[in-house]
Amino acid sequence: MDNTDCYPLGLINWSGAKKGGVRQPFQKSSGRPVRRQLKTPLVTRLDNWVKNMVAGVDGTSRAILLVGGPGNGKTDAVEGCIQSFDAEIGANGELYSAFARQYDVRPDLPPRRSEVRLPTITSSSDIEPVIRLVQDATEKDPAFPEASAESLLLSELSEILDGSYKGIYICCVNRGILANTASLASRENNTVMTTFLNQMVAAASGGPSAPSCWPLDNNQIALWPMDIESLVSISANGSEKTIAHEILDAALDDKKWQPFCSNKTVCPSVFVNIVVAST
Repeated sequence: MDNTDCYPLGLINWSGAKKGGVRQPFQKSSGRPVRRQLKTPLVTRLDNWVKNMVAGVDGTSRAILLVGGPGNGKTDAVEGCIQSFDAEIGANGELYSAFARQYDVRPDLPPRRSEVRLPTITSSSDIEPVIRLVQDATEKDPAFPEASAESLLLSELSEILDGSYKGIYICCVNRGILANTASLASRENNTVMTTFLNQMVAAASGGPSAPSCWPLDNNQIALWPMDIESLVSISANGSEKTIAHEILDAALDDKKWQPFCSNKTVCPSVFVNIVVAST
């Protein structure tokens, strides 16, 4: 076992500022410090959405937006969503690999938007077999250097509503860009999109009086505010073990902790071990 993976040194990489704590799109060596995707309520929700989409269930939204700031799991969730699509349609890794190739651009920044088309994705004849993934809607697109992030998002959402884009759309966006996009639509006197985007902003608030977000009223788009997710809530399947329990189980794994050295009385790892064990 690599000593850099052993604790307490290995726990440093769990930090959100480190490679192990931040999921880079489709880079298996990044993020997921417990070496697998944690089955959060959102992951379960997305898995069910994929199943319904592939089965062609009536009323299933063909576009989803995950709304929230950095570091709250949007990238990991959408990557897992692509994996679910791959498994559900029996693509044997081809769909996942097709997206991964588009994001394998190091040291350059990953693309704002990627798209993959397959022979078939869903049994619904109303949906084209293409998945458009916007991994970070705060970014501009080098192919359209004059276009702002807000104008790009406005164009994409307009295409969904007016039916000019008939494929599947998955997008990660923060509230600021979403609100700015609503303002842009207003400045352009686009009444339809202004009304719709204001509804999206209200739904993303997650408050008790917020309108329905999964799906929104028109049923074409579903939205999920990431900050309503909890790592300490009991899972929907009735298990008493929360996501926080799973993380602590990994952090307390005896096999991962290095043996104490002769300086154990002054070694910081003793303090770390005590703190983690008592949490």
